[in-house]
Amino acid sequence: MYIRLIIAIISVISVFAFSDSEGKGPEVFLDLKTAGSGRIEVAVPDFTVGRGRSGAYIQLTSTMSRVVRADLEFSGFFKVIDKDGFVQEQEREDRAKGKTNFSEWGALGAVALLKGEIYMDGGQLVLKSELFDVDRGKRIIGVKYSGDPRDYRTIAHRLSEEIAYRLTGEKGVFRSKIAFVSKQRQNKEMYIMDYDGHGVYRLTGDKSLVLSPAWSPDGKRIAFTSYIDNNPDLYIINQDGLDRRALSLAQGLNVLPAWSPDGKNIAMVMTKDGNAEIYLIRVKDGKLKRLTKNRVTDSGPAWSPNGKRIAFTSSRAGFPQIHVMDADGKNAKRITYLGDYNDQASWSPRGDRLAFAGRRDELFNIYTINLDGSDLKRLTKDAGNNEAPAWSPDGRHIAFSSDRNGTPQIYIMGVDGSGQHPVTKLAGGGYSPAWSTRLGD
Repeated sequence: MYIRLIIAIISVISVFAFSDSEGKGPEVFLDLKTAGSGRIEVAVPDFTVGRGRSGAYIQLTSTMSRVVRADLEFSGFFKVIDKDGFVQEQEREDRAKGKTNFSEWGALGAVALLKGEIYMDGGQLVLKSELFDVDRGKRIIGVKYSGDPRDYRTIAHRLSEEIAYRLTGEKGVFRSKIAFVSKQRQNKEMYIMDYDGHGVYRLTGDKSLVLSPAWSPDGKRIAFTSYIDNNPDLYIINQDGLDRRALSLAQGLNVLPAWSPDGKNIAMVMTKDGNAEIYLIRVKDGKLKRLTKNRVTDSGPAWSPNGKRIAFTSSRAGFPQIHVMDADGKNAKRITYLGDYNDQASWSPRGDRLAFAGRRDELFNIYTINLDGSDLKRLTKDAGNNEAPAWSPDGRHIAFSSDRNGTPQIYIMGVDGSGQHPVTKLAGGGYSPAWSTRLGD
């Protein structure tokens, strides 16, 4: 009932006219902390075909609505009503009568109702949609998006983002991308896909070994290591595969890049002075600054969201453990004490926790921990090796690589370990996921 009341309040003051552009922000949104774990129950019948009925696009009515349903479920904010046969039947009745029977939608359990239609206009695919408060029978939002018909999934993701943002104040991750590495014959190349595993495409064709992709803060560029010239060199490339340039060609390792939040520097691991140490390299001109200096190995840097600290892996305690230091390399402090090998730190976008891969009983699993070393939580268990955690840009999910079913694949789970599921099923597997920072427009 509390959720129903919140939506009713929103609907009274947040009725929007149709627009080709997304709103700049919600006037009122659902406070997830006070609303608890309840989800907004929403019905999403298949979209209809509007004016200019083009048979070639009729199949998109169900396809695009399925994309939106999956997005809303994934967000954790919504519960999509799964009585599919009844949902579609009620939608047909509404269409036949030319009006929406909100009492019947309420009987199906819907608190909110999303309806949409698609049509072609000047070669552009248009999605026009309305979200209703079922209890009050009032429209909450109305939006319209258009784009290339080939980008129908992106158009659907835009709608999902708008719904999530308008009702919760949280920007969705539905148009974010995941970069990862996959084998191609005897080589490893970099690939990019949508957050849900669709739209996989190969970004590199080095025919060698590509490692550890890392997105720039603006989501436009990716740093990575390639052995294309028989040395692990650091490169930067645009997400469309253009404008590739070498950033560090020093003899030895130039690996594990991590962008600073302002995009001006990259922390990385180099062995040019004989030992694996962490350096900063300035993106605009390649100027180096050494941050660590030890006889043991320091590696795996990860920036805090505010740019003030760097988490990293160090063997200075005798075996690899996660440490945190200031961004200038000072005041290093050990964080983890679990097992005999902890590595691959990933800093949450909210800055409060670290995710990492920890080895105990001969297997790696994903853990999260507070910055003071407290509240250690194990997220994966009894499912092979699980490594390379990467936070979603909203901090609500974690991508990782797991070999639980044989060949490693990219999986996604909630930050509490719930909902673990694969998003790749590739013959060449999936390794080293990196989640782009994009959160809508």
